[in-house]
Amino acid sequence: MQYFSQAASYNHTKAKFNVAMIYSQKKYKKHNYRKAYNTFIELAQQNHPKAQYMIANALIKGLGVDKDYNLALKWLERSYFENNYYPARCMIAVVYANGYGVLQNFGRASVLAREGYKKKMPVCYKVYKEFNLHKHKTDRSFKFGYYRDLY
Repeated sequence: MQYFSQAASYNHTKAKFNVAMIYSQKKYKKHNYRKAYNTFIELAQQNHPKAQYMIANALIKGLGVDKDYNLALKWLERSYFENNYYPARCMIAVVYANGYGVLQNFGRASVLAREGYKKKMPVCYKVYKEFNLHKHKTDRSFKFGYYRDLY
């Protein structure tokens, strides 16, 4: 933590991210979700896709900040659609499968999680199995223009 903090003080992006990750871990005796969130938000605003993902995770779970599903979805979409961070796609599937701040949409969740399920990505795999998304082949609501294009 000491070396990462020193490097972070010189605006080293990876070091800042690592400091935030350490603060977010319960096994670190001085863990602090709020400090982690504040560091992640600084990086996320600089277009760091993993930080954007971590912000969304904190907002969904209420770690160091009040739950805000709509804001979480915005960060996830930014992480995936603008920065091509694939794990964010799996979390977007979780949002739609659970109906976190959106209308529950198994078709949308299935389309988002299917490829990650095949690659055995943990979050995609879990949501795909848990919600039986194999039963939902298409996202029929996409034609109404409610969502960003996945392709």
